[in-house]
Amino acid sequence: MNISEHVPAPPESADHSDKDTLTRHRETLQRLFPIPAEEDLRRRRSRPRTAPVLLLLLAGAAGLWGWNPGWPTGQVQTAPGERRTVYLPDHSRVVLDGSTQLRVWRHLRSRQVELLSGRARFEVTHSRWRPFLVDAGTTRIRDHGTVFDVERHSDATEVTLWQGLVAVSTRGHSAERLLQPGQRVLASAAGIGETTAASTVTGADWPRGRLAFSRTPLRDVIRELQRYRTAQIVLTDPDLATLEVSGVFDSRHTEDVLALLPDILPVQVIYAQDGTTRIRAIQR
Repeated sequence: MNISEHVPAPPESADHSDKDTLTRHRETLQRLFPIPAEEDLRRRRSRPRTAPVLLLLLAGAAGLWGWNPGWPTGQVQTAPGERRTVYLPDHSRVVLDGSTQLRVWRHLRSRQVELLSGRARFEVTHSRWRPFLVDAGTTRIRDHGTVFDVERHSDATEVTLWQGLVAVSTRGHSAERLLQPGQRVLASAAGIGETTAASTVTGADWPRGRLAFSRTPLRDVIRELQRYRTAQIVLTDPDLATLEVSGVFDSRHTEDVLALLPDILPVQVIYAQDGTTRIRAIQR
């Protein structure tokens, strides 16, 4: 048996009433919410949604600017006795002394390098909005366009300014020390030492291969000579460390400096078969 046969049909009057009601409501809805023309619909579908995309790009750029992401782009190393000049992507010039390691970083809103060891002279291209930063252990040097030297010792970093203005700070200390041309400072994990006058006689000409000493302690002379030698120079008597040396020498001929030491100081220079040079007091 077919179930549909037992369902009573609705009265004819009710069917006409429902149709009239739907018609009236449909006309009202069309007046309140007219259907756009086909041309308008096509225009809306093809219109680029630039506002949300632009907002996302601006938000991303603002985040990157505040974050200042960075990644290493290269490392330069010099051998004992070697000097090398490198140019950074911003055209800043860096002269690396012997036995020096430098790592270069690329950042969004700053220019950064890391001096891992040795000594370097930085001639920085000026930039208003991208400061030049040098990290050397716990010390940071901030600069906008100038000439300065950075030298790493075993437990401290020496900064010497020749032109312009730099700010020196150390990790864990918020204060910065501003240097004027002709000033130098020694910074370490303990903080920043006293600002002193830099000697243009002894410090300015090393990139040209000139070693100039003016009443320089022997320990500092040995450290300077060691940059240009693979074999070690050993000061066997600590009491000799403060003896003073004066003179101008060629960094390519460190053997000449060592040979002259007995003529100007009460020392003996002993050469071992392995190339090690020992400096000791004259035996009486």
